[in-house]
Amino acid sequence: MGVAKIIGVDPNPAREAMARRFGMRHFISPKDTPKVVDAIVQLTDGCAGYGFACIGNTRLTRQALECTYKGRGCSIIIGVAEAGAPARDRPQVRRRGLGGARWRTDAPKIVDWCF
Repeated sequence: MGVAKIIGVDPNPAREAMARRFGMRHFISPKDTPKVVDAIVQLTDGCAGYGFACIGNTRLTRQALECTYKGRGCSIIIGVAEAGAPARDRPQVRRRGLGGARWRTDAPKIVDWCF
């Protein structure tokens, strides 16, 4: 698809092999890299065009927002923030719930596409 770099961030090194099968080229472990956003900025020579946060943790959501191009990048937030912890995102972020997907019927199809 013309993507120059796909960077995975996960504390579990066992997930690296599976992510590489899906196209990841760089792997960052937050256990070994205390400044994940800085590491991504260095790998991308500036900032990423897209950032994904997939677990609903507000700290990780913030990192996905911080590593994308200011005003031009796209952060995809998959997951709901923990109760009582509002996401402190940038004001220019537009939100779309599931991109119009219907969770009960579309989620199983998306999972089937991946496996």
